[in-house]
Amino acid sequence: MNTPRTRTRQNTTTATTDVRPDFQQAPAPELVVEHRSIAGFLRVAPRRFHLDEMVRFGKKVGDVADCMQLSYLTTIDSSLGAVRIFPMPLMRRVYDVMAAQFGWQGFVEPEALEAETAEKREQVRSYERLSKMLAAFQEAANDPDIQRCTGVILERVEQDLSALRLELASDDEEEEEEEEPESPAR
Repeated sequence: MNTPRTRTRQNTTTATTDVRPDFQQAPAPELVVEHRSIAGFLRVAPRRFHLDEMVRFGKKVGDVADCMQLSYLTTIDSSLGAVRIFPMPLMRRVYDVMAAQFGWQGFVEPEALEAETAEKREQVRSYERLSKMLAAFQEAANDPDIQRCTGVILERVEQDLSALRLELASDDEEEEEEEEPESPAR
C-alpha cells in the first residue's frame, strides 16, 4: 500500500557570513594610488591646453593604459557623465614626456619650492656675512686703492643682496596670496 510519507523538515541553521570588509587585507594607505579623469588632470596641470593638445594627451594616456592592460575604471563627472579614470602617476609620466617633447611647463613639486626658498634664504645670509666682512676689511685697510677696490666689490655685493631680498619678498607674497581664500563676489 502506498502510504504517504510525512516529511519533516529538520531545523537546520545556516552559517551567516560576515559581510564587513576585511581591513587586514586592504592595502596600506601609502600604497593606494590616486585616480583622475583626463579632464580632472588637465584642471590641475600647470598650463592651459588647446583642444588638439587635450586630444593628443588623452589619446596617449589611453593608449599607454591599454598597452599596460590596466583595468577599465570609470566614474561619473557632473558635466561629462561617465568617464574613464587613470592612475595619477601614469598621467604625470605621460605629461612629463610630452612636456619635454612639446616644450610645455612642467609640474613644480611643493618640496622643490620649499627647498628653493630655503636656498635663497641661505644665500641672503651668506651675502650679509660677506658684506659685513668686506665693510670691516675696508675700514681696516690702510691703502686707499685697496679701500676703493673693496668699496666697488662691497657696492656690487649690496646690489646683489638687495635683488635677492626683493626676489625672496616677492616669493613670500605669492605664497601668502595662494594661502588667502578668495573673497566672495558680490
